[in-house]
Amino acid sequence: MKIIIRNLQKKTPVSRLTRRNIARAIQGVFASAQQRAKNYEINVCIFDDSKIRKLNKKFLNKDRSTDVLAFDLSSGGKSLADIAISAETAVLNSRLYRSSAAYELCLYSAHAALHLLGYNDATKNGFKKMESIALRLLSRLKIKP
Repeated sequence: MKIIIRNLQKKTPVSRLTRRNIARAIQGVFASAQQRAKNYEINVCIFDDSKIRKLNKKFLNKDRSTDVLAFDLSSGGKSLADIAISAETAVLNSRLYRSSAAYELCLYSAHAALHLLGYNDATKNGFKKMESIALRLLSRLKIKP
């Protein structure tokens, strides 16, 4: 599995450790699902709220910012995905949930990876299930709030 992480915003610093933990969270989701991800390539881009709002409107027709978007771009036997994360939302939610922005970025990454595996959060139960899986995974990886 190849994971490329790019910080494309300037407001929130993203440390090397945070990038490593984002990659570990994504890998952990695939490993816990016993999903073969050897040939998977995932691009993670960290944006500000303005950019994530534009992506959300363009691709999901929702004119608002969000925490994370996941796009499965696989075709012709090649497994490829893009994950877009809002650093601004991570900072806001870290204050709300008394965690760190770095933790929130990892949580969003795990959530996005679950979407890539077919999980859906359109219902309250679906969201709770995804949240539970992501939180347990981060705990097991010792990625702390």
